[in-house]
Amino acid sequence: MIFARKPNLQKQPRHYPTWICSMPNGTSSGRRRAAGIFTTILAIFTLIFVWEISRPGPDKYVTVIDSGSTGTRVYVYKWGMRGRSMPSLLALEPTMKEVLAHRKAAGFQRGAYRRIETEPGLDRAAGDLSAVRASLQPLLEWAKKTVPAQRHSSSPVFLFGTAGLRKLPEDDRLKLLNDINQVLESSPFSFRPEYVKVIDGADEGVYGWVGLNYIEGRLKASLGAAPSPLRHPVADAEKAAPYEQETVGALDLGGSSLEVTFIPSRWPRKRKVPVSVLRTPYSLYTHSFKGYGMNDAFDKAVTILLEAMLADRQQQQDTAAAAAAGRTAVPSGVPTLEHPCLQEGYSERFRRKDPAWHMQGSAPTKPTSEPLPSESIEEVLLVGRPRWSECRDLAEKVVDAGALCRRPPCALGAEAPPMHGRFLAMSGFFVVYDFFGLPLTATLAELEDAGRRYCGRPWQELSRDLADIKNIETYCFRAPYVSILLSDGLGLQQSQLSS
Repeated sequence: MIFARKPNLQKQPRHYPTWICSMPNGTSSGRRRAAGIFTTILAIFTLIFVWEISRPGPDKYVTVIDSGSTGTRVYVYKWGMRGRSMPSLLALEPTMKEVLAHRKAAGFQRGAYRRIETEPGLDRAAGDLSAVRASLQPLLEWAKKTVPAQRHSSSPVFLFGTAGLRKLPEDDRLKLLNDINQVLESSPFSFRPEYVKVIDGADEGVYGWVGLNYIEGRLKASLGAAPSPLRHPVADAEKAAPYEQETVGALDLGGSSLEVTFIPSRWPRKRKVPVSVLRTPYSLYTHSFKGYGMNDAFDKAVTILLEAMLADRQQQQDTAAAAAAGRTAVPSGVPTLEHPCLQEGYSERFRRKDPAWHMQGSAPTKPTSEPLPSESIEEVLLVGRPRWSECRDLAEKVVDAGALCRRPPCALGAEAPPMHGRFLAMSGFFVVYDFFGLPLTATLAELEDAGRRYCGRPWQELSRDLADIKNIETYCFRAPYVSILLSDGLGLQQSQLSS
C-alpha cells in the first residue's frame, strides 16, 4: 500500500527538477514522495485568472499560505511563460537549516514535512489581531528572504483557508479574515482582499484530486493555442472522458476533515462534479467529511468516553435535581477520564473543542435538537489506561461505519457511490505511516500491529524518547482509526490502495 504526502510539488524528488506544467518525470515512487498542498493547484488557476499569463514574459513569484486546522504553512513558487507552452511553476523550498531553526524556535524538531509552519491553526486566533500577526509573520519573513527584494512589490501573496476556518461561526470568520487582510496588506508583497478566501470542502477535494493525478502523470492534455484553466463547465459534463479509468482517487486526511474524490463507475450524472483540466473533461464525486480529520476524531473519541462515563454515573447516582431538570448530572470541577488509547502513566488536562461539531460527523445538522450532557464540560483530565481491544472499539465508534444517510448508498453518514478503482491516501495518512517508520508498502494490518506495540510502551519512556515530536499521545488512537476509516468507513479493499 502506498501512502503519500499531499502532492502538488511543494517538495520535489532530489534527483530531477520537476516543473508543474510539464508532465512529471522520474520514478513512480519518486513522484509519490513529492510533498505539498492543494493550494499549489489553486494558486496556478487563480493566477491564470489574475494575469494573462499566456503572454510570454519574465519569471514571476507567488507566495501561497495554507491555513489549515492544525497549522499555517507558507509556500513560494517561481512561475512564467515560455511561448505558447503551459506555464511553468517551480517550488522554492526552504533549506533544512531554515526548517530546523524555525522548528527549534517553535519548540519541536521533527516533522513529516519540510516546510515553514506555525501552530495552532488560525481559527484559534479569531478576534485576536496580535495572534494572527504572530502566526503569519514568521511565514512572511521566510517568503521575503526567498523572493528577490526587487520583486516583492510585484509578487502576490494568497491565503486559502480550509476546514479550520470553515467551521468558525460566520462573525468570527469575518473578523479573522479582516485581521488577515490587515497583516497581509502591511507586507511588502502585492495584495488584494480577494486574495484571501476560505475554500469549501468540494473545491478542496477537487484540487487535491487534480494535484495528485497531475503528479502521477495521469491527466491527459488536449491543448489549444492557449493554456486552459481548471473549470467546472456544465457543457463538458455531457462529454465522455476517455481517460477516466487511468486516474486514481484522492483521500486527503486533514486535522478537521476528510476529503474523498474519485471518478465513480455508476452514479447519477446530476450528482457528479464536472471538471475540465487541460481541456479534458472529467466527472467527479467529491465530498468533505467534516469531523473525520485526525484531531477532530480524537476529540470525538473523548466526547464518546465522556458521554459513556456520564451515563454510567447517571445510572449509579440519579439525583433529584438532575431528574427534575430532565438532564444528566455533570461532575463539578475537572472530571477524570480513563482513555484506552493513551499510555500507562499519561495524565494531562485536555481542553475540548465544540462537541456538537465532532459528534455530527458529515451530517449537515446535529443528530438531535437536545444538547449533549457533556457539552457543558470544557476540560477533562485524561488518564492513560491502555487496552488495545477497547481502543480499537473506540475507533470503530468514532468512524461509525454504519451511519445512515437519506438516500443510500452511504459512506460515513453521507450519500456516496461505491468506492471504485484505486486510491492514494495523502496528508494525515502519510503522517501516521511516517510516524511509525513503516514502509510505504505496509498493509493496514501492519499499521495496527505497530499501533498495538506503541500503545504498550510506558508514557515516561515515550515522552523522553520522542519529546521533539508533536502530538505523540494521539498515535495510539490514530493507528486503529486510520485502518478502520479506510477499511470499514470507506469500504476499501487492500488491493484498492495503490501500490
